[in-house]
Amino acid sequence: MSEETQDEPPPEGTAPAKEDSVEKEDHDQRFKKTLKDNFPDFIKMFFPQYFDAIDFDSVVWRDKELYVGEPIGDKVILDTVAHVKTKISVDPDRPDQREWYAIIHIEIESRGSTDLIDQRIVFYYMMLMFEFGVPILPIVLFIKMNKEGIGQETLIWSIFNTKVMEFTYNYVALGGLDPLEYLEKEFPLGWALTSLMKKGKHDPIQVATQAVNKLNTANITDLNRTRLKDILESYFQGTEDQIQEVKKMWRIDPAPKLVPDNESTLARVIRELNEAMAARDEATAARDEATAARDEAEIRGQINSRRDSIRRLIEKRFGENAAQVVASKIDAITEMDKLNIIFDEAITTSSVEELRKLFV
Repeated sequence: MSEETQDEPPPEGTAPAKEDSVEKEDHDQRFKKTLKDNFPDFIKMFFPQYFDAIDFDSVVWRDKELYVGEPIGDKVILDTVAHVKTKISVDPDRPDQREWYAIIHIEIESRGSTDLIDQRIVFYYMMLMFEFGVPILPIVLFIKMNKEGIGQETLIWSIFNTKVMEFTYNYVALGGLDPLEYLEKEFPLGWALTSLMKKGKHDPIQVATQAVNKLNTANITDLNRTRLKDILESYFQGTEDQIQEVKKMWRIDPAPKLVPDNESTLARVIRELNEAMAARDEATAARDEATAARDEAEIRGQINSRRDSIRRLIEKRFGENAAQVVASKIDAITEMDKLNIIFDEAITTSSVEELRKLFV
């Protein structure tokens, strides 16, 4: 496994930009929401080898509630679980399958050690595999760990000198990345995360200034800009004077509007009202469109998952040849109710002949 080091204490006389509470549940949720909104950039920036294989238009975020150490263990909600359609096969045993799906699980770890996440990441993997039945790509985002920036961690379990299990997950350790390198990239998410990047000796004020200037002029929505700047501000560390100096930059209007000097009060009110209504209508239309796309993708994912369950069931009961014979007929069914009926019947049917009748 890769070598790791514990976080160094902040230099004397420094303080966090906000109270410790920003790293608790409320801020964690804002952090995760921002990560979801910038998911394609996250993958392309840190794991470009996977980017072309993922259909980002198909992403459906799944919340999964788990209890670690049941029946009295801690409740854990996995809410950065992306159910995606892939552009290439993720199942070498099914090369003829027409559509492929996968789960990308991003676990955000704010502790300074891998001990706990190493114990839990495998449990999370198994529970997600049981729930969704598709290949899973686990990624851990360390926001405090000082270790090699991007890599893989391999966990091995053995007994009696016999290796019984090997598990590998991808990770990003922000503390091991150089902020100047990511300021040069064209990823707004990367600019926001520079407050957490510690590799190299850089003036935090200069880094923050460059990041804020880039975010203020970036071609992104105002909501996304606000959330990204919130991450940048929340994790900025420095002296009290540095913190106050940097906070002044958060309030800069990224795109001040030009208003004619001779505009009357009534004209200004009408203009602002029209702008507000247009922005509201645009936001509503975008929200409705996004909701419809998510609903459609979720239904499509459920249908494909049920098709795969039927194929596996038939293969287990009647063999691979039988599953191949009806594979195209299964793929042709688009109604979830009919798929559910076939699944139930396939459990009890006693012969291949009866099985074929289900598809007549």
